[in-house]
Parts: sequence; C-alpha cells; structure tokens
Amino acid sequence: MNNKMIELSAGLIRKYGERDIPYYTSYPTGGQWKAEFGHDSYIEALTKSVPKGEKVSMSLYVHFPFCPELCYYCCCVKTITKKRDRITKYLHYLHREIDLLVQTFEKLGIEPDVRDVAFGGGTPTYMELSEYDALLKKLESLVDIRSLNEFVLEVDPRTVNKDDMYHYLASGVSRLSFGLQDFDPNVQKAINRIQPYEMVEPLVSGDLRQCSVNFDLIYGLPFSSRESFKETLSMAKQLNPDRLSVYNYDHTPEIHKGMKAINAGDLPDLVDKSFIFGDVIEDLLESGYQHIGLDHFAKPEDSLARAYNDKHIWRNLSGYTTHRDYFLEIGLGNSSIGSLPNYYTQNIKSEAEYYQSIERDQFPVLRGVELSQEDVIRRDVIFYIVSQHYVDFGLIEKKHNIDFQTYFKDDLPLLEESVEDGLVELNNDHLQLTPLGKIFAHHVAMPFDQYLKSGESYVRTHAAIIKERKVAV
Repeated sequence: MNNKMIELSAGLIRKYGERDIPYYTSYPTGGQWKAEFGHDSYIEALTKSVPKGEKVSMSLYVHFPFCPELCYYCCCVKTITKKRDRITKYLHYLHREIDLLVQTFEKLGIEPDVRDVAFGGGTPTYMELSEYDALLKKLESLVDIRSLNEFVLEVDPRTVNKDDMYHYLASGVSRLSFGLQDFDPNVQKAINRIQPYEMVEPLVSGDLRQCSVNFDLIYGLPFSSRESFKETLSMAKQLNPDRLSVYNYDHTPEIHKGMKAINAGDLPDLVDKSFIFGDVIEDLLESGYQHIGLDHFAKPEDSLARAYNDKHIWRNLSGYTTHRDYFLEIGLGNSSIGSLPNYYTQNIKSEAEYYQSIERDQFPVLRGVELSQEDVIRRDVIFYIVSQHYVDFGLIEKKHNIDFQTYFKDDLPLLEESVEDGLVELNNDHLQLTPLGKIFAHHVAMPFDQYLKSGESYVRTHAAIIKERKVAV
C-alpha cells in the first residue's frame, strides 16, 4: 500500500465507516435465519441434499464455550467458570451429540469424509489434556485425525505451557491459532487479558514450531494508538506467524455485557482506527505478507495465499477457506453453526436447552434457513467478491443459466459509487476489486444483498444490526 492509497482510504473513512455491513461468512446472513427451523428441518435437509452411498466431504467445528475469566472485548458465545464439574457435564453431552451425528449418518446412508477439524470457543485449551484426548477419541468414529487436510486448535497462551503444546502437536494439530489481540500492557489491563510477549514466545519457538501458526490481533481496543499498535505488530512479526488476522474492535456493550467494563472514552475514534489498519496493511505488505482480503494476511508460501493466487479460495462460516468444495460444514456444541449446500443452521446457545435437546435424541438446532435459488446465485456473486475479489460474469451465467447483466440490472448501477471511489473496476464481462477495494470488499458486495433492499437505505438500521448479531457466533 503506497502513500497515495493510504491518503485515498482516509478520504473514504467517513463515507463508508458508519455503514455496518455483514462480513459475509454466510449468505443470507444470520438475521434471515428462522426459529421454525429445528431438528426435523435439519433431518429433512440432510435427507434431501446429501448424496447416499458415496463419500461426502465435510469439515467439523467443535465449540468449547468455557473460559477461566472474562476478556472484556469478547463477542463470542462463552461461559466463565472455574467449576470443572460444569465442564465435565458439557463434554458428556458433546460426546452424545457426536454419537447422535454418527447414528444419523448411518441411518441416512451418509458416508462422512471429514477433511478439516477446528476446535474453537471459548477456550479449547482450558480443557484438561485428558478431556481433550477423550474428545479426540470420541471423534474417531467420524474422523481419521492423521489424514486431515487441517486440524486447527485455538490457543489462549494463559492456559498452556510448553508440555501442553508438545501434547497438542503430537495429537495431530496442524495449525495453532493464538489469540494475542494486543501486546501493549495498558491495553491488556483495560481488556482484562494479561499475556506479555515473554509468555507467548516460548510457545511458538524452537522445536515447538512444527506446524502453521496464526495470530489474531485486534485494533481499536482501549488505549490503542497508531504508535502502540505498530509496536504490537512489530512484536508479533518477531514471532514469525504464517498468518495474521487483524480484526476491528466493535464496541457493542448493549449486546455483549462484558464490554460495559470498557470505557468508550478510552477507545480510538473511527478515523484513528482506520489509520491503524492502514498502517497494518502497509507494514505487512512491506514485510512480505500477502493481503488475502478484509482482515486476513498470509505468507506467500502459506496454503491460504496459494489458494488465493490459484483462485481456489472461498468463504465459509469460519472466514476464508482453502477448500471450497466441502459438501458439509458441521457444527458441534452449543451455539455452533453449520451449512449444507442450500442450508444454514445454528445450535442452541443455552447450556440447559442444549442438554435437553440431546436428552431427547434431537439435534440442538436453534434456527436455520433454506436458501432459494436467488439466494444461491447471489451468494456466489458475493462470495466471489469477498474471497477472490473478481467476478467473471460468464462463469455465473453458465453455472446458473442466467444473463448476468439482465439478472442484476437493478444492482449493477449501485456499483457506480464504488467505481468512482476507486474500489472496483467494472467491465461488460467482469468486475475486479482494486487493492483499495479489498479493504472494503464487503461494501462492494452489498448491492447484491437483496435483504438490504427492503425500501431502506444501504446504511443499515441499528435494530437490524442488533438482530443479526444476536444470532451470530
């Protein structure tokens, strides 16, 4: 990113910054998912859409919601507890949910071919190692861990030591994702997450560096500034991560109660935050990382960068994926989300209701949605924009038997603003995002979102935003 681009993006901050747009890990987004979609709907969806008698490729996300203490910035579905018996109870029911999935696959004649597994939370590394091992053993009825394309484990550095890390690596983990957020001591104190550089460095150094490493950083936290975050990024780079995800802190205490402990007056404003992210892009590009899109960066040799350059990258419920051809995404545990080719689902959040559903031998589905043909078409276009930053109109036409210009005749004119602002180049047969447009990819995709067009402005109402976030993981 050169200085001209930074100057230009600063000029767009006020224009686009107040628009709260989905990041499109699903389409339709969570606000369109219906409570009427429950266990029976899920079984019907599996029956209708999953081929029988052949291997079905899929990924698994396993949600472990427990944390030893509250990080004030967190917007994940989590439970703060020191009670090990509460964790034991949850894992018991999680094991039963896995059994239920195996039994359902057998009953419906579905042959699972699990290619990716991810443990998220919460804090998966808050599990005792014996609990972790028991969960892996239970998953053996579905998964051959040693043959996976990827096995991802989210790590809180405060909950592990070097011996734990050796254990995870020996179990088959292929990518470790560390939640670092910010190294500044003032920021760490303000968000109740004390994890200095000296705590993290031994966990990713020497003979422990046996797999891919991702760092999650968050800019815009209390007391964060351009200079302080440059130092955080510099320290993170010293640890040589293969990937970095650099997220924007979104202060929503009316939704996430823990955020009430953060004083809004201590937060950098919209312009300052945008400059911080501009600095991040410039710094990481100069350091040899590739900007994959939105808030993700990777080394050129990393599988994510290779997938982006080969145009195999895609969007899924976890963000960017190197494998767009998985037939199913299965979410296990409370609040987890999943997808079938034409469906999205989310599990119950409440522990008690989750347990009650498993006791009835029913999948704990809270809500879901079946996609219409128009949803599928628009999802393809939106996902091409936010993942590959390029849409070949002819490819969409061939796949869906439409004339692109005719089908989107009301949407294409809405791209004029993005064209004028240098975010996108629009031609008769394709659209291409510029390097600046990659930062605003979800804004470029917005005109193709039919659910933002119900007679209201593209600047979404606060009520609509809250409605969506309440069902988002």
